[in-house]
Amino acid sequence: MSLSQLQQLESTWETETQIGNSYFQSLIFSKAYPHYMDAVVVSDVLIENVTTSLQHSLRVPGMYYTACVNLANNYLHLKDFENASAYFLYCTYKLKMLADKLVADSSLKESAIIYWQKAVKQYMEFADKTGTPIPADLDEDETYVQLQKLKNLFTLPKEKMN
Repeated sequence: MSLSQLQQLESTWETETQIGNSYFQSLIFSKAYPHYMDAVVVSDVLIENVTTSLQHSLRVPGMYYTACVNLANNYLHLKDFENASAYFLYCTYKLKMLADKLVADSSLKESAIIYWQKAVKQYMEFADKTGTPIPADLDEDETYVQLQKLKNLFTLPKEKMN
């Protein structure tokens, strides 16, 4: 993928995210949806081309996290808990796979891990808020263990966290 194609994708992602945010802030969730979905599609392309993207210093993990969480929160406001859960979960898996994939670039790996942790936190908060069960198939992946550890960490009194 060329530099100009990557720059165009980043520009498209920013535009779609801004338009979606404008509708979301105006509480017009149905109009925010297609823009957030487009941002997810664009960030998915960037994730799939991460080695090319890295060469041009794109903010791939943060862009992907933002796109998925925006779409999941939009679904949440539309009371579509199934799709909200799917995007929170998808975000966690994709960022974990990205962090596991990145060996050579330690700063990007660290960024992917940070955004993965944020995605896990968002997913756990969503599950607690809505009473949505965590899918059973997670127990076959170490992600589930991390989800449980983070859930316990987030429920600790603040004095125990210091």
